[in-house]
Amino acid sequence: MEWEAISQRTLRWVQPSAFHHVYELRAGEQPVGSLEFEKAFNPQATAKLAAWEWNFEREGFWSQRIHVSQAGSTGSLAEFRQDWRGTGVLTLADGESVAWKRQNFWGSEWAFLTPSDQMMVGFKSEFGLKLTARVALRYDYVGRAETPLLVALGCYLLVLRRRKRRRHSA
Repeated sequence: MEWEAISQRTLRWVQPSAFHHVYELRAGEQPVGSLEFEKAFNPQATAKLAAWEWNFEREGFWSQRIHVSQAGSTGSLAEFRQDWRGTGVLTLADGESVAWKRQNFWGSEWAFLTPSDQMMVGFKSEFGLKLTARVALRYDYVGRAETPLLVALGCYLLVLRRRKRRRHSA
């Protein structure tokens, strides 16, 4: 399914099985994208959505960076720098920056924001044993080249946050 058709539907990231590290982006009930981690405790993942495929690779401990590249390429498309609170800034290859910020007290809502704090892509997690998050696309950002990447990277960041919270609560 093409991005234009996908973006017009209700989108949700879901984890079909709590025992596997694969997440699906669904448009309605139809799978249209995926995020798959290589191993259970490895932060490297591959995301697929429409005609795109990206690799996410996390580095660092205190000051974490996530490198985004096209699958099969070593060149960087973007770099996400995350602080200890989980918020951060995505810098695209053209130098444009997009902020990742928590949108509510509980940390169940996150969004990528423009420099003027307008939401581009938002995520609302639902509580449960498996990750489920609704995706909200701001209509005037749907056609931008980076929007599909933001949809995939947002899920990746939610999964990393969820893993970190589980480690600290165990």
